[in-house]
Amino acid sequence: MKRTFSILLFLAVCLSLTITAGANADLRNQLFILINENYNPAQYTAESYEVYHDALTEALLIHNSKKETEDQLQETVNTLRSAIDGLVPSANPRVLNLYIDMIDSYIYSIRYKYSDELMNQMVTTRNELKALIDRNLLTEDTFNAATRAYEQIISRIRNEAVEIEGFSGNSEDETLLFPKEMQREEENAGQVTMLRIYLVAIALVLIPIGLTIFIIYLVTGRKKENAN
Repeated sequence: MKRTFSILLFLAVCLSLTITAGANADLRNQLFILINENYNPAQYTAESYEVYHDALTEALLIHNSKKETEDQLQETVNTLRSAIDGLVPSANPRVLNLYIDMIDSYIYSIRYKYSDELMNQMVTTRNELKALIDRNLLTEDTFNAATRAYEQIISRIRNEAVEIEGFSGNSEDETLLFPKEMQREEENAGQVTMLRIYLVAIALVLIPIGLTIFIIYLVTGRKKENAN
């Protein structure tokens, strides 16, 4: 009886350790993804970015410690995610132009159809954003109001736009993005560009080396032939 109880206790401990290890691995993966979501400080207010930077620094320490508990991991994930959600876009005309371009892509879209009221709201929001830039009215308050207006119209499009039956166009160009999603898209595009630059640089280095080796091989081969 005691032996059976000991075996069951051992199995229960093993199961508990396995579950804990699995939970920790999942949380570490979540933390890794959040850590690698790079945000450009130039596009956010100093106060909100400082909170994000502090949370990111702490997250890096926890992630690299290898001795964190499940509770520590969960708290760190929650803190970093909250800091990311709390990032406030700065009053940047370039960001407003991104908002305008995104709305324009839906105003002229052939993929979706909208109610007249939604279309009018899209056009009105787009024109109001453009006016802030054209009339030099961009302040922190007007920018925040513009961001809220943009997010509201994007939410409406997501919920109310009707896809045209039989549409077979390229949907990759018509993804509804919120401000932070825009930032991620920009960062990803930048990383792809840098990768291409690195590959070209490597090719420029390796090609001359390869040609030099090939020429040396030819010269050496001819010398051997002449010697024979």
